Amino acid sequence: MNNKEVLVVFSGPHSYISPIWYREPNTVSTWNYVAVHIYGKVKIIENEERLLEILEQTVRFYEGKYGENAEMPKNDQFIQGLMKGIVGFELEINRIEGKWKLNQNHSIERQFNTIEGLRKTSDQNANAIANLMEENIK
Repeated sequence: MNNKEVLVVFSGPHSYISPIWYREPNTVSTWNYVAVHIYGKVKIIENEERLLEILEQTVRFYEGKYGENAEMPKNDQFIQGLMKGIVGFELEINRIEGKWKLNQNHSIERQFNTIEGLRKTSDQNANAIANLMEENIK
C-alpha cells in the first residue's frame, strides 16, 4: 500500500434538488454538492508512537473546546486495544481539485428558485448549499 497513488475525497455540504423548485416543465431532480479531491502517494504509519502522537493531537484539537477532557491516556489498555483497529497514514499531495455543482449552469431565476426551495427545508446541508449558491451568484 505504501507509495501507491490514492484519491482522498473530503465531502462538503450536499443536498437533493427538487425539479419543482425550478417552476418550469421538463426538468429533473439533481444533487448539488461541494467536495475536495486530493491525489497523492500514501504512506502507512506503522510506528505505534507516531500513531499515538497523531491520535493525541486529534483528541486535543477536537476535545479542547469541550473543556477538561482534552488529554488522552497514553498507556491505557483500552486505548492500546483501540489502536489495533486504527490505520494511520500520511499523504504526499500531488494534486488538489475543488469540485462543486451548485446549479451554476442554470438561469439566475432558476438558481434563486432553488435557493428558496432549499431554505424551506430544515436540513443543515440544504441551507449550506443555499448559502454557497448565493455566494456563487454574487
